[in-house]
Amino acid sequence: RNARLDDLVGHAFVGYEAGTPTRVMIDSHFKGLGVHLDYVMESSNIDSIKQLAVAGMGLAFLPEIAIEVELKQKMLKSIAMDELRIERPVTVYWKERRVLPRPAQMILKFLEKRNQAEVSAGTVKTEA
Repeated sequence: RNARLDDLVGHAFVGYEAGTPTRVMIDSHFKGLGVHLDYVMESSNIDSIKQLAVAGMGLAFLPEIAIEVELKQKMLKSIAMDELRIERPVTVYWKERRVLPRPAQMILKFLEKRNQAEVSAGTVKTEA
């Protein structure tokens, strides 16, 4: 079965430092749902949060792309929740007349394909 919001109560969380945009987004979302998250450790670094979760210090909200390897190696487990889906809009800017290197072009194509991103000269914007 999928987890429910009630299942989160009483669990320790490792997360982003208070006041960072991602933390504000997560906290406000859960506040709106009436759920308080108990943070036991905080960091401004995604990799540090990931390593804390791998070490069993608590549950964490991390971008899927950041934990692909850990999921494949079964070091972390993704928990499905019907009641919860947080998406974060992303905007990428670049100089309009600049020819982007191949890796940057690949990132833009990935964003466009995966998120149905809106691409215009010098900007990629994804919608939540």
